[in-house]
Amino acid sequence: MIAHQNITTTMTALERIKQFLNEVPSISLGYTEIAFFSPDKLAKEQIGYSIDDNKKSLVTGREGDWKKEWLVIGRDGLGDPIIVDQSEANLSVWTAMHGEGEWDPSLIAGSLEAFKKILLNLEHLSKQRTNPADLAKNPISKKDQKQFIKEIKESNPEADIYYWSGIFE
Repeated sequence: MIAHQNITTTMTALERIKQFLNEVPSISLGYTEIAFFSPDKLAKEQIGYSIDDNKKSLVTGREGDWKKEWLVIGRDGLGDPIIVDQSEANLSVWTAMHGEGEWDPSLIAGSLEAFKKILLNLEHLSKQRTNPADLAKNPISKKDQKQFIKEIKESNPEADIYYWSGIFE
């Protein structure tokens, strides 16, 4: 275990993010999804966020603009980016509504590892519920929804619970 921890701490943030992307599946649940990018397409997927179509930086340092330490790793069902903050050792995970004229991110997991645990729980809930028809036939019980949210609150007290609750609406 100690050797594994040393390997993790010696990996760069980008290496850790790519490893994460190789380990987690995209998840579809009824009407929504969280889709992740392939590690080899990360640079291309930054277009519209940190760079424009001509590869010109969109990072200005102004409030509400994209920050240089942010890396988009996927999108949710609304098309909002899933962002990892590479400036933090724990690689916190955020989202922000697109098309608002400025970026106002919300924390959805305190670390990449915590995000992975949330996703594994969500993947379990998505079994046989990947599209609207399946979800209608096999709805997620209120008890399971509450348990999912409770686990997030306990392990990620700073996380935006509204974001996670919205998955069930």
